[in-house]
Amino acid sequence: FLKGDIVKAFSGSENIFFYMPGHRYFQFFQAFIFGESSILGWIFVLVTPATIFYLLKNFTNSFYSTVITLFFSLFFFMNYYRGVHLHAEAVAYPLAFISLNFSIKLLNKRKTEANNNYIFYASILMAIAIIFRPNILLPAFLVHSYLFYKNFTFKSFKSFFIGYLPLLLLPFHN
Repeated sequence: FLKGDIVKAFSGSENIFFYMPGHRYFQFFQAFIFGESSILGWIFVLVTPATIFYLLKNFTNSFYSTVITLFFSLFFFMNYYRGVHLHAEAVAYPLAFISLNFSIKLLNKRKTEANNNYIFYASILMAIAIIFRPNILLPAFLVHSYLFYKNFTFKSFKSFFIGYLPLLLLPFHN
């Protein structure tokens, strides 16, 4: 920033990266607010079982959702408790699961009841998850294409488009 080259300032110390492009900015934001700790990453890790539970509750009853969530939590916490600070999955997957929860709420509603806020929230959360882990792009594209097909209006198109605008930051960096 001191030299006046804003594009170069956003590229950081690496010329190109593609695997976890948003993680660097998340680490900066977390360090700016919480210092040298992983509190924000831990918040995302702790939210993950709740999002899994509510996602499964749409498909099964509460008992099976609880049992599956408990088993998932055991394996999830064993794998991620050391990698919260260094892995983008700790942020990307909870955001993707929350986006899927909004998407399922949309699919359960009729077309006339579909709320464009849900479309916007589902698309922006999935876009942020894609910025953290670009390998989420194909499943997100399939799910949200189906959502867009089921709820096609000009307002829903506008909500999807505005929600996915953060993805345009990826080519800007590289």
